[in-house]
Amino acid sequence: MSLEALITELTQAVKENTAALKGVKPAAAIKAVKVEAATQAQPVNPPQTAGVSVKQVADALVKLAEKDREKAVTLLGKFGAKKVPELKPENYEQFIKEAQTIMTQLEAPAAAPGNDLI
Repeated sequence: MSLEALITELTQAVKENTAALKGVKPAAAIKAVKVEAATQAQPVNPPQTAGVSVKQVADALVKLAEKDREKAVTLLGKFGAKKVPELKPENYEQFIKEAQTIMTQLEAPAAAPGNDLI
């Protein structure tokens, strides 16, 4: 097929598509309707329980993982999760408390034998 024949064929297809779309709203009008509907929708807030947000849980996990990744993964597993979004909101507060307890244990200097004379 020659280039001219391809151009003619494509031009005809464009004309047919244009004719078929005569009664269809332009994309800009569709976008305007979507934007208007989106502004009327209620905002979706991340789950929050007892003042504890999912971001606070994620921050606690990141801090723990920076010190000991294995303990962070184990703590998630204890709550039946592999990642923060899988945690139940009702467990957020307890998760943070346990992460902080582990962090405290990790940061406490190990007592050397015989140094407990004070």
